[in-house]
Amino acid sequence: MMRTEIIYEDADLFVCYKPAGFATQTASALQADLVSELKNYRKSRGESDYIGLIGRLDQPVEGLMVIAKNPRAAGKLEAAQAKGRIDKYYLALTQGLPKGPGCGQEADSLHRKGEWIFLENDMLPASRGKNGRLLAPEDKGTKNGHQPAAKDKGAKKTRLPAPGTGEAKKTCQLAPGIKGVRKARLEYQILDHSKTKDGRALALLRVHLLTGRHQQIRLQLSGLGSPILGDARYGADPNGQPLALCACQLSFPHPGTGERISYEILPRGTAFGRFKNCLEEGSDGI
Repeated sequence: MMRTEIIYEDADLFVCYKPAGFATQTASALQADLVSELKNYRKSRGESDYIGLIGRLDQPVEGLMVIAKNPRAAGKLEAAQAKGRIDKYYLALTQGLPKGPGCGQEADSLHRKGEWIFLENDMLPASRGKNGRLLAPEDKGTKNGHQPAAKDKGAKKTRLPAPGTGEAKKTCQLAPGIKGVRKARLEYQILDHSKTKDGRALALLRVHLLTGRHQQIRLQLSGLGSPILGDARYGADPNGQPLALCACQLSFPHPGTGERISYEILPRGTAFGRFKNCLEEGSDGI
């Protein structure tokens, strides 16, 4: 039985749901992943097994992906992505309210529910390990060039300094002029927030990804002092919870017709249950 869920399919593309903890693509022929499942699915129907990935999701992240079924469609979708015509929205639960790009101010004075906040950082591009897999800058020394397995088990926790400090600028907001630095841009809004039994703040964020850097959302939100729940790599409490990040909405021009189409889901991760009412009320346009 496939773990990949096909939400929509036509002659040019798939729109699929990738569950959390399931890899988009692995180097091992013995390990199932989204690409191998879709290849086998196509071969079982006597079709070409061509699969064109248009972006990826980290293994711990759940959500929507668009996949091309032929080179022509892949070229059209890649061109649309390069021009910023593929809109990707995510839902994230963060530990604490984001302090905002100004840093040092109280979050409540910076944010109102639903207000869009623009965030830009300088980030080093990811390098590639021996298996060709993308690695974040801090992963270069990991064993055999591999990243930790699903849910970042065994991942070395990355210490992120307080936003706004000189150290933060060197580590999280890499100074302009360093060779290879690229801009990382997103915008986010706080949909709702609550407190846990021990008084800690949790925030439900909607994130519009404007660039597609490796682990960008995870790193940028952590840099605001509000790591994603379950993201021990980037400063969240190491409590064993799965990463509370979901690619919830995709909007793009169809490579065949040019018509703009959109698909949307609600997150299935159990951590989002505390905000169920908020998510259901906004599900027509989260």
